[in-house]
Amino acid sequence: MTTWKAPGKLILFGEHAVVHGAHAVAAALSLNTVAAARFTPRADAAELGVSVHTEHSGGSERLDAAVRAVAEAVDPRARGELELWLRSSVPAGAGLGSSAALCVSAAAAIGDALANYRTACSSAWLAAVNDAALAGERVFHKNPSGIDNTVATYGGVVCFARGATLKRAPVGAERGLRVVVVDTGVPRATGDAVAAVQARLDRDRAAVEAAFARIDAIAEKAFSLLQAAPVDHAALDALVDENHALLRDALGVSHPAVERAVALCAECGVHAKLTGAGCGGCVFGFVHGASSSSLAALVRRAEEAGMRAHVLVLGAPGVGEVPTPPPA
Repeated sequence: MTTWKAPGKLILFGEHAVVHGAHAVAAALSLNTVAAARFTPRADAAELGVSVHTEHSGGSERLDAAVRAVAEAVDPRARGELELWLRSSVPAGAGLGSSAALCVSAAAAIGDALANYRTACSSAWLAAVNDAALAGERVFHKNPSGIDNTVATYGGVVCFARGATLKRAPVGAERGLRVVVVDTGVPRATGDAVAAVQARLDRDRAAVEAAFARIDAIAEKAFSLLQAAPVDHAALDALVDENHALLRDALGVSHPAVERAVALCAECGVHAKLTGAGCGGCVFGFVHGASSSSLAALVRRAEEAGMRAHVLVLGAPGVGEVPTPPPA
């Protein structure tokens, strides 16, 4: 039984504006969900039986439904008993792509168990895994953009906009790009945040559309900077600061806890911005030139403030096989 992994993701630039046609940049993170599956075929079975095992307990109703959707996308004719084991280091509900990492790793593991995907990591295999994972994402999010599972499948860094061709950059761990992600502990309120932006747009369309246009330019510039060698970290930090200011002031999607986390990062020499919907959730900043002692201090101070901080590799690899036993 082979174990498969898929990474979480981080929205770097372009939150909210992307909903209105702007570009956004996202990257795979060095946090993973791992999965392994076992399939027992039964010709007399009326349907596919699904059992999900997590590190905490069995699966939930929605998790079981998502796994079933993934399995049916892999092979709608499969009949028998499918068992799936899952273990994850991607925090749930923090905007870091936990459901996508689950669906992508599950798609790879289920495809392996059903012997549907034979040439692992070929372009056709990756496309099949991505498509199957999106079926599971629809159970979790109804109408997902598909970006989270795409990042989890292919890894690296992507730049995307509605109706435009997805651009992928092979910005991997070998580049040495790291970020610190601080989870404020305040649950995201995605619906409230989207509604707040829409209300601002309705009240002052010119000002908000100007902010969208500037965020679009920031995202495209940042994508270019991330591919350069060496990276212009000062320019990247300036874009972080500007994007956060626009999200906070022009779009109104920050939160007192988010501002505390940004200030905490600044005190340790890290330029930070909110990531995802805002109104809670996480902030992140690029780590460059920071000493191990200053990063340790940031992690410690975040814990003292009731938050959690992680120093992670940016542009981690996408879905792939790992030489470890299946999750318990």
